[in-house]
Amino acid sequence: MSLDDPSRTSGYQAPYAPLQNGEIVVAADDQGHEAPSNGDALWARNDLRLRAVFGYSSEHQLARAMKAIVRAYYGRKPSYAYFSGVSDGGHEALVLAQRYPADFDGIIAGAPANNWAPLVGLVAPWVAAANQDKQGKQILSAEKLPALHAAVMAACADPNGVIRDPRACTFDPASLRCPAGLDQPSCLTEEQIRVVRDEYRGPSDKDGHSLFDGGEPYGSELAWANWLVMPAADPAAPADSYAAGIGLAYLNEMAFLPNHPGKYALGSVPFTAEMRQQLERLGGIYNATDPDLSAFAANGGKLIIYHSWADQAIPPFASINYYRAVAGQAGGLPTAQSFSRLYMVPGLYHCPCGQPVDGDPATTVQFMPQLVAWVERGEAPGSITLPVTSQTTGTHLASLSIDPFDPTQPAPNNDGLNSKYRSIGETSDYKPGNALWRPERAQR
Repeated sequence: MSLDDPSRTSGYQAPYAPLQNGEIVVAADDQGHEAPSNGDALWARNDLRLRAVFGYSSEHQLARAMKAIVRAYYGRKPSYAYFSGVSDGGHEALVLAQRYPADFDGIIAGAPANNWAPLVGLVAPWVAAANQDKQGKQILSAEKLPALHAAVMAACADPNGVIRDPRACTFDPASLRCPAGLDQPSCLTEEQIRVVRDEYRGPSDKDGHSLFDGGEPYGSELAWANWLVMPAADPAAPADSYAAGIGLAYLNEMAFLPNHPGKYALGSVPFTAEMRQQLERLGGIYNATDPDLSAFAANGGKLIIYHSWADQAIPPFASINYYRAVAGQAGGLPTAQSFSRLYMVPGLYHCPCGQPVDGDPATTVQFMPQLVAWVERGEAPGSITLPVTSQTTGTHLASLSIDPFDPTQPAPNNDGLNSKYRSIGETSDYKPGNALWRPERAQR
Protein backbone atom coordinates (compact mmCIF):
# COMPACT_ATOMS: atom_id res chain seq x y z
CA MET A 1 0.00 0.00 0.00
CA SER A 2 1.45 3.41 -0.90
CA LEU A 3 0.54 6.95 -1.80
CA ASP A 4 0.19 7.92 -5.44
CA ASP A 5 3.00 10.41 -4.79
CA PRO A 6 5.31 8.99 -2.10
CA SER A 7 7.57 12.04 -2.39
CA ARG A 8 4.98 13.91 -0.32
CA THR A 9 6.32 12.13 2.73
CA SER A 10 9.91 13.23 2.24
CA GLY A 11 9.51 16.98 1.89
CA TYR A 12 11.54 17.74 -1.25
CA GLN A 13 14.27 15.30 -0.24
CA ALA A 14 16.15 13.12 -2.70
CA PRO A 15 14.46 9.89 -3.86
CA TYR A 16 14.62 6.96 -1.48
CA ALA A 17 14.55 3.65 -3.37
CA PRO A 18 12.54 1.53 -0.89
CA LEU A 19 9.88 4.23 -0.87
CA GLN A 20 9.78 4.46 -4.65
CA ASN A 21 9.71 0.68 -5.02
CA GLY A 22 6.66 0.29 -2.82
CA GLU A 23 8.55 -1.56 -0.09
CA ILE A 24 7.24 0.74 2.64
CA VAL A 25 3.70 1.49 3.74
CA VAL A 26 3.48 5.30 3.69
CA ALA A 27 0.93 7.77 4.94
CA ALA A 28 0.43 11.53 5.08
CA ASP A 29 -2.27 13.85 6.42
CA ASP A 30 -3.48 17.44 6.42
CA GLN A 31 -2.99 18.03 10.18
CA GLY A 32 -6.73 18.03 10.69
CA HIS A 33 -7.78 20.77 8.29
CA GLU A 34 -7.83 21.92 4.70
CA ALA A 35 -7.10 25.43 3.49
CA PRO A 36 -6.65 27.05 0.08
CA SER A 37 -3.07 28.08 0.95
CA ASN A 38 -0.51 27.94 3.74
CA GLY A 39 -1.34 31.56 4.50
CA ASP A 40 -5.00 30.79 5.29
CA ALA A 41 -5.71 29.96 8.94
CA LEU A 42 -9.43 30.71 9.09
CA TRP A 43 -10.05 27.09 10.09
CA ALA A 44 -8.45 27.84 13.46
CA ARG A 45 -10.27 31.06 14.32
CA ASN A 46 -13.01 29.61 16.53
CA ASP A 47 -11.89 26.01 16.96
CA LEU A 48 -9.41 25.33 19.75
CA ARG A 49 -9.72 21.59 19.18
CA LEU A 50 -8.46 21.93 15.63
CA ARG A 51 -5.59 24.03 16.89
CA ALA A 52 -4.59 21.23 19.26
CA VAL A 53 -4.85 18.69 16.45
CA PHE A 54 -2.63 20.90 14.29
CA GLY A 55 -0.27 21.70 17.14
CA TYR A 56 0.61 18.19 18.18
CA SER A 57 -1.89 15.33 17.97
CA SER A 58 -2.39 14.85 14.20
CA GLU A 59 0.68 12.70 13.51
CA HIS A 60 0.09 10.55 16.60
CA GLN A 61 -3.47 9.90 15.40
CA LEU A 62 -2.15 9.08 11.95
CA ALA A 63 0.44 6.67 13.39
CA ARG A 64 -2.20 4.81 15.38
CA ALA A 65 -4.53 4.56 12.40
CA MET A 66 -1.82 3.35 10.05
CA LYS A 67 -0.55 0.71 12.47
CA ALA A 68 -4.08 -0.59 12.83
CA ILE A 69 -4.49 -0.71 9.04
CA VAL A 70 -1.15 -2.49 8.61
CA ARG A 71 -2.12 -5.08 11.23
CA ALA A 72 -5.50 -5.64 9.59
CA TYR A 73 -4.05 -5.93 6.09
CA TYR A 74 -0.85 -7.88 6.77
CA GLY A 75 -1.85 -9.70 9.92
CA ARG A 76 0.99 -8.25 11.97
CA LYS A 77 2.29 -4.94 13.21
CA PRO A 78 4.95 -3.02 11.23
CA SER A 79 8.51 -4.23 11.70
CA TYR A 80 9.69 -0.61 12.08
CA ALA A 81 8.04 2.78 12.00
CA TYR A 82 9.72 5.93 10.64
CA PHE A 83 8.70 9.57 10.42
CA SER A 84 10.32 12.14 8.11
CA GLY A 85 9.22 15.77 8.04
CA VAL A 86 10.60 19.14 6.96
CA SER A 87 9.69 22.66 8.15
CA ASP A 88 6.31 22.26 9.86
CA GLY A 89 6.96 18.57 9.25
CA GLY A 90 10.17 19.01 11.24
CA HIS A 91 8.04 20.57 13.98
CA GLU A 92 5.75 17.52 13.83
CA ALA A 93 8.80 15.26 14.06
CA LEU A 94 9.96 16.84 17.31
CA VAL A 95 6.41 16.80 18.68
CA LEU A 96 6.46 13.03 18.20
CA ALA A 97 9.86 12.56 19.83
CA GLN A 98 8.87 14.72 22.80
CA ARG A 99 5.21 13.87 23.38
CA TYR A 100 4.68 10.47 21.76
CA PRO A 101 8.05 8.75 22.25
CA ALA A 102 6.77 5.22 21.51
CA ASP A 103 5.17 5.98 18.13
CA PHE A 104 8.25 5.76 15.89
CA ASP A 105 11.54 3.90 15.91
CA GLY A 106 13.30 6.55 13.82
CA ILE A 107 12.53 10.21 13.20
CA ILE A 108 13.98 12.79 10.80
CA ALA A 109 13.33 16.43 11.74
CA GLY A 110 14.36 18.69 8.87
CA ALA A 111 14.54 22.48 9.36
CA PRO A 112 12.17 22.16 12.33
CA ALA A 113 9.76 25.01 12.99
CA ASN A 114 9.63 23.83 16.58
CA ASN A 115 9.69 27.16 18.44
CA TRP A 116 6.46 27.93 16.64
CA ALA A 117 4.87 30.84 18.51
CA PRO A 118 7.75 33.36 18.33
CA LEU A 119 8.89 32.03 14.95
CA VAL A 120 5.58 32.50 13.14
CA GLY A 121 4.25 35.28 15.35
CA LEU A 122 7.37 37.48 15.37
CA VAL A 123 10.05 36.34 12.91
CA ALA A 124 7.72 35.95 9.92
CA PRO A 125 6.05 39.37 10.21
CA TRP A 126 9.34 41.01 11.21
CA VAL A 127 11.26 40.08 8.06
CA ALA A 128 8.53 41.74 5.98
CA ALA A 129 7.88 44.69 8.31
CA ALA A 130 11.60 45.54 8.47
CA ASN A 131 11.40 46.12 4.73
CA GLN A 132 8.48 48.57 4.89
CA ASP A 133 8.76 52.35 4.84
CA LYS A 134 6.40 54.76 6.61
CA GLN A 135 4.02 54.66 3.67
CA GLY A 136 3.89 50.88 3.76
CA LYS A 137 5.98 50.48 0.62
CA GLN A 138 8.84 48.09 0.05
CA ILE A 139 12.40 49.40 0.52
CA LEU A 140 14.57 46.50 -0.64
CA SER A 141 13.40 44.79 -3.84
CA ALA A 142 14.24 41.41 -5.34
CA GLU A 143 16.37 43.03 -8.04
CA LYS A 144 19.00 43.83 -5.39
CA LEU A 145 19.45 40.24 -4.21
CA PRO A 146 21.92 38.89 -6.83
CA ALA A 147 24.46 41.63 -6.15
CA LEU A 148 24.01 41.30 -2.40
CA HIS A 149 24.45 37.53 -2.53
CA ALA A 150 27.52 37.78 -4.76
CA ALA A 151 29.14 40.23 -2.35
CA VAL A 152 28.40 37.97 0.63
CA MET A 153 29.85 34.93 -1.13
CA ALA A 154 32.95 36.86 -2.16
CA ALA A 155 33.46 37.98 1.43
CA CYS A 156 32.55 34.83 3.31
CA ALA A 157 32.79 31.66 1.18
CA ASP A 158 35.84 29.42 1.25
CA PRO A 159 37.85 28.66 -1.95
CA ASN A 160 35.28 25.99 -2.83
CA GLY A 161 32.44 28.51 -2.70
CA VAL A 162 30.98 27.31 0.61
CA ILE A 163 30.01 29.32 3.68
CA ARG A 164 30.71 26.68 6.30
CA ASP A 165 29.28 28.68 9.19
CA PRO A 166 27.59 32.07 8.66
CA ARG A 167 28.37 33.00 12.26
CA ALA A 168 32.01 33.36 11.19
CA CYS A 169 31.15 35.84 8.42
CA THR A 170 31.72 39.57 9.00
CA PHE A 171 30.20 41.00 5.81
CA ASP A 172 28.94 44.58 6.22
CA PRO A 173 26.12 45.62 3.85
CA ALA A 174 27.54 49.14 3.87
CA SER A 175 30.28 47.85 1.56
CA LEU A 176 27.62 47.92 -1.19
CA ARG A 177 26.60 51.54 -0.54
CA CYS A 178 25.39 53.32 -3.68
CA PRO A 179 27.08 56.54 -4.78
CA ALA A 180 25.13 59.59 -3.66
CA GLY A 181 21.92 60.04 -5.62
CA LEU A 182 22.03 56.62 -7.32
CA ASP A 183 19.85 53.57 -6.79
CA GLN A 184 20.70 50.66 -9.05
CA PRO A 185 20.67 46.85 -8.80
CA SER A 186 24.39 46.61 -8.07
CA CYS A 187 24.32 48.68 -4.86
CA LEU A 188 22.32 49.51 -1.75
CA THR A 189 20.87 52.84 -0.63
CA GLU A 190 21.18 53.93 3.00
CA GLU A 191 17.64 52.70 3.72
CA GLN A 192 18.37 49.38 2.05
CA ILE A 193 21.56 48.95 4.07
CA ARG A 194 19.49 49.38 7.22
CA VAL A 195 16.97 46.80 6.00
CA VAL A 196 19.65 44.24 5.17
CA ARG A 197 21.28 44.69 8.56
CA ASP A 198 17.92 44.23 10.28
CA GLU A 199 17.24 41.06 8.29
CA TYR A 200 20.55 39.50 9.31
CA ARG A 201 20.00 40.38 12.97
CA GLY A 202 16.35 39.28 13.19
CA PRO A 203 13.48 40.64 15.27
CA SER A 204 14.34 42.88 18.18
CA ASP A 205 12.61 45.36 20.45
CA LYS A 206 13.29 49.08 20.53
CA ASP A 207 16.15 48.52 22.97
CA GLY A 208 17.87 46.04 20.67
CA HIS A 209 16.97 42.87 22.60
CA SER A 210 16.65 39.90 20.24
CA LEU A 211 13.19 38.32 20.22
CA PHE A 212 14.31 35.10 18.54
CA ASP A 213 17.42 33.00 17.95
CA GLY A 214 18.85 35.18 15.19
CA GLY A 215 17.73 36.32 11.76
CA GLU A 216 18.54 35.73 8.12
CA PRO A 217 21.83 33.84 7.73
CA TYR A 218 24.60 35.04 5.46
CA GLY A 219 24.31 33.14 2.18
CA SER A 220 20.50 32.99 2.10
CA GLU A 221 19.99 36.20 0.07
CA LEU A 222 18.74 34.70 -3.20
CA ALA A 223 16.03 32.85 -1.27
CA TRP A 224 14.68 36.11 0.18
CA ALA A 225 12.76 36.58 -3.08
CA ASN A 226 9.03 36.02 -2.44
CA TRP A 227 9.72 35.07 1.16
CA LEU A 228 10.42 38.62 2.36
CA VAL A 229 11.05 40.79 -0.73
CA MET A 230 9.19 41.10 -3.99
CA PRO A 231 9.99 42.65 -7.39
CA ALA A 232 10.15 46.43 -7.49
CA ALA A 233 7.09 46.54 -9.76
CA ASP A 234 4.89 44.85 -7.13
CA PRO A 235 2.73 47.63 -5.63
CA ALA A 236 1.53 45.49 -2.70
CA ALA A 237 5.00 44.53 -1.47
CA PRO A 238 6.04 43.64 1.16
CA ALA A 239 2.57 42.94 2.57
CA ASP A 240 2.04 40.23 -0.06
CA SER A 241 5.26 38.40 0.73
CA TYR A 242 4.97 34.81 1.91
CA ALA A 243 6.39 35.61 5.36
CA ALA A 244 3.91 38.43 5.92
CA GLY A 245 1.01 36.19 4.90
CA ILE A 246 1.73 33.32 7.25
CA GLY A 247 2.77 35.61 10.11
CA LEU A 248 -0.40 37.69 10.01
CA ALA A 249 -2.60 34.62 9.55
CA TYR A 250 -1.10 33.09 12.66
CA LEU A 251 -1.44 36.25 14.72
CA ASN A 252 -5.02 36.89 13.67
CA GLU A 253 -6.44 33.36 13.67
CA MET A 254 -4.28 31.02 15.78
CA ALA A 255 -2.13 32.81 18.32
CA PHE A 256 -4.79 34.01 20.77
CA LEU A 257 -8.16 32.98 22.14
CA PRO A 258 -11.12 33.67 19.82
CA ASN A 259 -12.18 36.75 21.79
CA HIS A 260 -8.79 38.46 21.40
CA PRO A 261 -9.41 42.04 20.17
CA GLY A 262 -6.30 42.38 18.03
CA LYS A 263 -6.49 42.42 14.25
CA TYR A 264 -2.94 42.88 13.10
CA ALA A 265 -1.61 44.38 9.90
CA LEU A 266 2.05 44.39 8.95
CA GLY A 267 2.61 47.86 10.35
CA SER A 268 0.86 47.23 13.67
CA VAL A 269 2.59 44.13 15.01
CA PRO A 270 4.32 45.07 18.28
CA PHE A 271 7.84 43.65 18.34
CA THR A 272 8.24 43.71 22.09
CA ALA A 273 9.09 41.37 24.94
CA GLU A 274 5.52 41.79 26.15
CA MET A 275 4.16 40.57 22.82
CA ARG A 276 6.48 37.60 22.93
CA GLN A 277 5.18 36.77 26.39
CA GLN A 278 1.58 37.05 25.20
CA LEU A 279 2.29 34.64 22.35
CA GLU A 280 3.54 32.06 24.84
CA ARG A 281 0.13 31.84 26.54
CA LEU A 282 -1.06 29.53 23.78
CA GLY A 283 2.38 28.77 22.43
CA GLY A 284 2.47 25.54 24.39
CA ILE A 285 -0.08 24.11 21.96
CA TYR A 286 2.29 24.54 19.03
CA ASN A 287 5.83 24.71 20.41
CA ALA A 288 7.93 21.53 20.39
CA THR A 289 10.86 22.83 22.41
CA ASP A 290 11.12 20.31 25.27
CA PRO A 291 14.75 19.07 25.34
CA ASP A 292 13.89 16.03 27.48
CA LEU A 293 13.99 13.14 25.00
CA SER A 294 14.78 10.51 27.63
CA ALA A 295 11.54 8.58 27.03
CA PHE A 296 12.20 8.47 23.30
CA ALA A 297 15.75 7.24 23.91
CA ALA A 298 14.54 4.67 26.44
CA ASN A 299 12.19 3.27 23.78
CA GLY A 300 15.20 2.79 21.51
CA GLY A 301 14.27 5.71 19.24
CA LYS A 302 16.80 7.37 16.95
CA LEU A 303 16.53 11.01 15.86
CA ILE A 304 18.29 12.92 13.08
CA ILE A 305 17.80 16.69 13.03
CA TYR A 306 19.15 18.64 10.09
CA HIS A 307 19.00 22.31 9.31
CA SER A 308 20.22 24.41 6.41
CA TRP A 309 22.85 27.02 7.24
CA ALA A 310 21.25 29.28 4.58
CA ASP A 311 17.63 28.74 5.66
CA GLN A 312 15.76 31.97 4.89
CA ALA A 313 12.50 30.91 6.59
CA ILE A 314 13.65 29.46 9.93
CA PRO A 315 16.86 30.85 11.43
CA PRO A 316 19.23 27.87 11.68
CA PHE A 317 20.63 29.15 14.97
CA ALA A 318 17.41 27.98 16.67
CA SER A 319 18.16 24.32 15.97
CA ILE A 320 21.64 24.74 17.44
CA ASN A 321 20.19 26.25 20.61
CA TYR A 322 17.58 23.50 20.87
CA TYR A 323 20.09 20.68 20.38
CA ARG A 324 22.45 22.28 22.89
CA ALA A 325 19.58 22.05 25.38
CA VAL A 326 19.01 18.41 24.39
CA ALA A 327 22.66 17.65 25.11
CA GLY A 328 22.49 19.46 28.43
CA GLN A 329 19.31 17.67 29.46
CA ALA A 330 20.82 14.32 28.48
CA GLY A 331 23.89 14.94 30.63
CA GLY A 332 26.29 15.74 27.83
CA LEU A 333 26.77 15.44 24.09
CA PRO A 334 27.97 11.79 24.13
CA THR A 335 24.73 10.68 25.77
CA ALA A 336 22.64 12.82 23.40
CA GLN A 337 24.50 11.35 20.44
CA SER A 338 23.73 7.83 21.59
CA PHE A 339 20.25 8.39 20.14
CA SER A 340 20.39 11.65 18.14
CA ARG A 341 22.41 13.68 15.66
CA LEU A 342 22.32 17.27 14.41
CA TYR A 343 23.60 18.07 10.91
CA MET A 344 24.03 21.65 9.68
CA VAL A 345 24.04 21.76 5.86
CA PRO A 346 26.07 24.63 4.33
CA GLY A 347 24.42 26.67 1.59
CA LEU A 348 21.06 24.90 1.56
CA TYR A 349 17.90 27.03 1.59
CA HIS A 350 14.71 26.19 3.46
CA CYS A 351 13.38 22.63 3.03
CA PRO A 352 14.76 22.89 0.19
CA CYS A 353 11.54 24.20 -1.32
CA GLY A 354 12.40 24.98 -4.92
CA GLN A 355 13.81 28.49 -4.87
CA PRO A 356 15.63 29.50 -8.09
CA VAL A 357 17.93 26.69 -6.99
CA ASP A 358 17.85 24.91 -3.66
CA GLY A 359 20.98 26.50 -2.26
CA ASP A 360 24.47 27.77 -2.97
CA PRO A 361 25.91 25.24 -3.21
CA ALA A 362 22.71 23.35 -3.92
CA THR A 363 22.73 19.82 -2.54
CA THR A 364 20.42 16.83 -2.64
CA VAL A 365 19.40 15.77 0.85
CA GLN A 366 18.13 12.38 2.04
CA PHE A 367 18.82 11.01 5.54
CA MET A 368 16.61 7.92 5.43
CA PRO A 369 19.44 5.48 4.56
CA GLN A 370 21.43 6.63 7.59
CA LEU A 371 18.40 6.50 9.88
CA VAL A 372 17.39 3.01 8.76
CA ALA A 373 20.96 1.72 9.21
CA TRP A 374 21.04 3.16 12.72
CA VAL A 375 17.65 1.77 13.77
CA GLU A 376 17.86 -1.64 12.14
CA ARG A 377 21.59 -2.42 12.25
CA GLY A 378 22.93 -0.19 15.01
CA GLU A 379 25.17 1.76 12.62
CA ALA A 380 25.33 5.28 14.05
CA PRO A 381 25.73 7.95 11.34
CA GLY A 382 28.96 9.88 11.05
CA SER A 383 30.12 12.06 8.15
CA ILE A 384 27.50 12.30 5.41
CA THR A 385 28.25 13.11 1.77
CA LEU A 386 25.72 15.10 -0.25
CA PRO A 387 25.92 15.52 -4.03
CA VAL A 388 26.30 19.13 -5.21
CA THR A 389 24.01 20.07 -8.10
CA SER A 390 24.97 23.74 -8.64
CA GLN A 391 26.89 26.64 -7.14
CA THR A 392 27.85 30.22 -8.01
CA THR A 393 31.26 30.65 -6.41
CA GLY A 394 34.65 28.97 -6.13
CA THR A 395 36.01 25.69 -7.45
CA HIS A 396 33.08 23.48 -8.41
CA LEU A 397 32.43 20.66 -5.96
CA ALA A 398 31.02 17.26 -6.89
CA SER A 399 29.92 16.62 -3.31
CA LEU A 400 29.88 18.14 0.14
CA SER A 401 30.70 16.24 3.33
CA ILE A 402 29.18 17.24 6.66
CA ASP A 403 29.89 15.90 10.12
CA PRO A 404 27.54 15.69 13.10
CA PHE A 405 27.39 19.16 14.63
CA ASP A 406 28.59 19.85 18.17
CA PRO A 407 26.43 22.66 19.61
CA THR A 408 28.46 22.78 22.81
CA GLN A 409 31.47 24.32 21.07
CA PRO A 410 31.79 28.12 21.39
CA ALA A 411 30.19 30.03 18.53
CA PRO A 412 32.34 32.36 16.42
CA ASN A 413 32.54 35.73 18.17
CA ASN A 414 33.03 38.74 15.91
CA ASP A 415 31.39 41.89 14.60
CA GLY A 416 29.40 40.06 11.95
CA LEU A 417 25.64 40.40 11.90
CA ASN A 418 25.13 36.67 12.54
CA SER A 419 27.28 36.78 15.67
CA LYS A 420 26.59 37.54 19.35
CA TYR A 421 22.89 36.67 19.34
CA ARG A 422 21.36 36.84 22.79
CA SER A 423 17.66 36.08 22.49
CA ILE A 424 15.49 36.92 25.50
CA GLY A 425 14.09 33.39 25.22
CA GLU A 426 17.38 31.55 24.71
CA THR A 427 17.28 29.85 28.12
CA SER A 428 13.55 29.90 28.91
CA ASP A 429 12.37 28.51 25.56
CA TYR A 430 14.18 25.19 25.70
CA LYS A 431 13.13 23.78 29.06
CA PRO A 432 11.11 20.69 29.98
CA GLY A 433 7.45 21.29 30.77
CA ASN A 434 6.74 24.20 28.43
CA ALA A 435 3.83 22.37 26.78
CA LEU A 436 0.44 23.89 27.54
CA TRP A 437 -0.67 20.42 28.50
CA ARG A 438 0.95 17.08 28.08
CA PRO A 439 -0.87 14.10 26.56
CA GLU A 440 -0.49 10.69 28.10
CA ARG A 441 2.42 8.67 26.79
CA ALA A 442 1.14 6.77 23.78
CA GLN A 443 1.70 3.03 23.51
CA ARG A 444 2.78 1.33 20.32
